[in-house]
Amino acid sequence: MTCEQEMAFANVLSEGFALDDALLYLDTHPDDACAHSFYQEHQAAYHMAYDAYVAQFGPLQLDDMPLADCSAWVSTPWPWEMEA
Repeated sequence: MTCEQEMAFANVLSEGFALDDALLYLDTHPDDACAHSFYQEHQAAYHMAYDAYVAQFGPLQLDDMPLADCSAWVSTPWPWEMEA
């Protein structure tokens, strides 16, 4: 995994974490307008980061593959596989 790929994957993970954290907060503070704004901002950033990763480095989930390319799923390194 290249440094650029690691950074892109870390960005997907960090934006996903921000979404999870915001949802947990919104469970107990459903009327917090700032939290809703934070969630919407990071939801857009997550989708951008996710789509950019998939476009540049390949699928993160099986749904990211066209049906015709399913055999390619196992021929590429997994996102968490890193060179030692």
